[in-house]
Amino acid sequence: MKLISVNIGKEETLVRPNKTEQTGIFKKPVPGKAQITSLGLPGDFIGDAKHHGGQDQALYLYTLEDYAFWQTALEEDLPPGSLGENITLAGCSSADLKVGDILQMGQVTLQVTAPRIPCGTLAGRMKRPDFVKQFRQAGLPGAYCRVLQEGWLQAGQEVTLQPYPQESPTLAEVMEDYFAPDLRLATLRRYLAAPLAERVRRHKETQLQQELITQAAAYVRAEMEKDASGHDWWHIHRVWQTARQLAEGQSVDTLVLELAALLHDLDDWKLSPQPGDAPLRAQAWMQQQGISPAQAEQISAIIRQLSFKGADVPTPMQSLEGEIVQDADRLDAIGAIGIARAFAYGGSKGRPLYDPASPPQRHRSFEEYKASGSATINHFYEKLLLLKERMNTPAARLLAEERHAFMEEFLARFLQEWQA
Repeated sequence: MKLISVNIGKEETLVRPNKTEQTGIFKKPVPGKAQITSLGLPGDFIGDAKHHGGQDQALYLYTLEDYAFWQTALEEDLPPGSLGENITLAGCSSADLKVGDILQMGQVTLQVTAPRIPCGTLAGRMKRPDFVKQFRQAGLPGAYCRVLQEGWLQAGQEVTLQPYPQESPTLAEVMEDYFAPDLRLATLRRYLAAPLAERVRRHKETQLQQELITQAAAYVRAEMEKDASGHDWWHIHRVWQTARQLAEGQSVDTLVLELAALLHDLDDWKLSPQPGDAPLRAQAWMQQQGISPAQAEQISAIIRQLSFKGADVPTPMQSLEGEIVQDADRLDAIGAIGIARAFAYGGSKGRPLYDPASPPQRHRSFEEYKASGSATINHFYEKLLLLKERMNTPAARLLAEERHAFMEEFLARFLQEWQA
């Protein structure tokens, strides 16, 4: 392999049909030696720093083998730099390069990190409105690289390819996956195991997170949909969505927050009595899906502490994620929905609506609370009316005020009509 040219682009104006922009995509070969730093080529203009540049995409590389395809397909001469690359090589196709491959050229060491994703700027540079589609179909993306060793480059230097020693996707695969993502967990983790550019990594991490949340929702819905005790799928869904709303603007681990909200009732003592407080079903699902041990433990800790355990039993959370999910669950226990759920649960357990001869109790332990089998109206005084003061977050406290007032109004009306 051989280094054909090092190319730099100065700031120029590109006029497109719907946009005028400043760009450095018009690159020309540098005469003599060119300095390579961890951020690429000094003096090379980057017009879109959101998608280009930075240490993980310091240089863009294209090859003469790639150009041979385009010169035939487009029927025009394309000198080095025409596709906006900093480095033009000969001796390989960019489609065959893999994430993690090392390119050694003189003093400089580069590592392949990502393919180019074609954009309107490239189409404007080529003066072809359909070039984004053509570029994708060609499967010749070029290579973004990070600089592992700085130095000086000059056209004509030999280039050595050191293949990445572990399994890794090709650049052609990564580019196609951008347009038609494979959301299987194994595929997402395969990509994330490779030394991807940070922008691409964040994109894949978001996809993995969303896919895990989607799968958790589908699993819990299948498990809880037919519940008639007020702990059905729609209760889970409301807690999940409320937790997301309460978390807006907060610095939280989204995966921990949403999985805790979705999985929180799988092992609830009221639904599946078992010794101890370990959320066994939730833990089994998380292990099967490959949730990291640290996140799985944080989710399990939230689930263990989430439920109300008696008026005199504190259930403090150790994380903001836990506080938010606990608030979301408690909000669903009060107000109109809370009233409906209370009677649904009481009915599922064969409890009377109200027994004037059996007053509410203030439970001093979780065991006392679990053993209680009193009338449903007592549940309002033993738990539901206490929840407003136990909200963790300001947003939840605000929502709880109105729901609490609605329950008080309901109870007054209920007792009035009972006496009639």
